[in-house]
Amino acid sequence: MGHGLPNSVLRWTSQVVEALKGNLMLKFLGKVVMIGWQIWKSRNDFVFNSNPVDPETTMRRAIEALCEISGLRIPSLIHMDNPTAEDASSHWRAPDQGGLKINCDVAIKRNGRDAKCAAIIRDSRGAIVDGRVIDAKIVSSLHEELVAVRSACGMVKTMGLRGVTIESDNQKAIKLSVSELVPPWEVMAVVWDIRKLCQEEGISCAWSIREANGLAHEVASEALRGVLPVNWVSSPSSCLVSIVTRDSSFSL
Repeated sequence: MGHGLPNSVLRWTSQVVEALKGNLMLKFLGKVVMIGWQIWKSRNDFVFNSNPVDPETTMRRAIEALCEISGLRIPSLIHMDNPTAEDASSHWRAPDQGGLKINCDVAIKRNGRDAKCAAIIRDSRGAIVDGRVIDAKIVSSLHEELVAVRSACGMVKTMGLRGVTIESDNQKAIKLSVSELVPPWEVMAVVWDIRKLCQEEGISCAWSIREANGLAHEVASEALRGVLPVNWVSSPSSCLVSIVTRDSSFSL
């Protein structure tokens, strides 16, 4: 969960303590339990689903739960050190009218060796246009997140699309894709491919929080469990339909 508390967490803690002054100790302990529960959920997500832990996302969820219980204003307490995180939407956002967006994600088996990388194209109504799921052998979780982004880039090139935005909930993968920094050697080849394709095909890459990347995550997870229908693009499972419906309602 990290080697030290960032300044933002210390600020949150100070503000929460001030807001809780005058309340009963029992209520305070209840809020501490809620924070611990969110941390426990993130830990279980890592242990049982092999999903990497994002400390900022975990803390944000804990603070949101704390604010909901105490009736505090969430915006006044939540302030991420990363401005991208602060501005990120908590739900999927549709592209502009006539545009397309590709969300991608990875699901990793508990054996730590096999993974499924998913990329889903959606239109401005939130409908699924096309999608791809590929097998991957684990080098590292970052490597497979980048493989998913590269797969999305490959779809753009193969289909002759232009002006497409690709989203992933892995901040490091996106930063490597859009920056000019020299990437770590183990992911260098994948990063070079992504940067080249983005330049040639006019692709933009953006980070989204996990809640806004739910459809890609579920597709990868269903594929990993072997329950994703062969024709899932045209006949998605009830769970995928539910996510699409929810996302579309936010985009109206």
